Amino acid sequence: MAWNSTGRRGDAEAVSRVIVAALRKNNARDYGPEIIARVEQSFSPSAVLQLFKKRQVFVAVCGDKIVGTAGLDGTMVRSVFVDPEFQGRGVGSRLMLEIEEAARASGATVLTVPSSVTAERFYLSDLASARSGTASTTTNEPSSWSGP
Repeated sequence: MAWNSTGRRGDAEAVSRVIVAALRKNNARDYGPEIIARVEQSFSPSAVLQLFKKRQVFVAVCGDKIVGTAGLDGTMVRSVFVDPEFQGRGVGSRLMLEIEEAARASGATVLTVPSSVTAERFYLSDLASARSGTASTTTNEPSSWSGP
């Protein structure tokens, strides 16, 4: 598995595919189709390309396939998604470590981790167990979970 610290223009379509696949498989358990469709629009290839310009984006690559992504916007963790075929293999945890290292390098001492209901369990188990008491999450209600 390789780690690229910056999403590149050519990565936007692949990153969008990973996000949409994760939304449809995982988040659909907790959110209705209207909300999933609205959030998907926030992660179209053109929207992802704009995110590359606004924040630091990390991608996990297996072979030549992007299998995960995470963003850092100042001290806010954003848009952590892993291809459903690669979930449960430590990709999300490794992306979070990359985020932490980048935040530390920029002088951050605290990260904010907003979360969908779906991702809350991942953040709590990953962050709380690995960093005992140093992280907190904010769960957005479905009606306010509108994208990046």
